Parts: sequence; C-alpha cells; structure tokens
Amino acid sequence: MNVENVCYHWELDYRYRINVLKQFNVYMMSDIYIEYLKPANYACGLKDKSHNIYLLDFGIARMYKKRNIQGGMEIKTPRDTVLFKGTVRFASIACHRNIEMGPKDDCESWFYLLLDLIVPKGKQTLIPFFGVGFIHF
Repeated sequence: MNVENVCYHWELDYRYRINVLKQFNVYMMSDIYIEYLKPANYACGLKDKSHNIYLLDFGIARMYKKRNIQGGMEIKTPRDTVLFKGTVRFASIACHRNIEMGPKDDCESWFYLLLDLIVPKGKQTLIPFFGVGFIHF
C-alpha cells in the first residue's frame, strides 16, 4: 500500500500508529512475537469500533518464553538457525540473517510497514531490501 495519489490524513495515520504500538505492548506482555507484520494483517473496526485496529493472522506467531521448573517464565534458548518466513520488505534484519527473532523484531517490522505507507513509491531509502517484492518457497 502506498499513499501516492491518495488523500492522506496525518491525524488518522498518527492514531493508527499509536493503536498498533499499543497492541504490540499487549502481545509482548503475553510472551509471543508475531513474526509476520504486513498491511494485509490489519483491519479497522466498524461503526462504534471504527477507532480500533485489529491485528490478524497469527499463523507463524511464536512464544519466546516458557515456564521453568519453579513455575516462573524464562526466555527460550534461541534456535541456531531460523528459516525465512514472511514478506521481504517488512522482515527484520534478524529474519533476513536467519537469526532467532523476538519482540524487538516485531517493532522493527512495524517501522518498515510505516515506511511503506509514507515513502512515495519509487523513492530510495536507507533500507537495502525496501521495495523488494515477496519471497516464495
């Protein structure tokens, strides 16, 4: 999605960003990370819920914490290598390097998603994989 030739409303964009960031906080507190953020995985509420933004598709979400013997939570041991999953232009650097991901990678993907919304199509950015299409298996 790109905003070129579209009426753009900064206040709505700001509310969208804040709402999504609040959702990240909820998911991070629940010991999961999503791994696969992209514009198609968001939906807006209808009527009186129109201010809500919903995050969809947890198909490759992953728990990054586990219960220990004492009943508390601890971070799982990272995997040695992780296969790439997702859309190239929204994936975190760790994902591109096949390194175990965590909540910080969801925030990084969210940032790339925002760039996709605000950078005019065809413009250069400092991100080497920005503007790249999809990866197929």
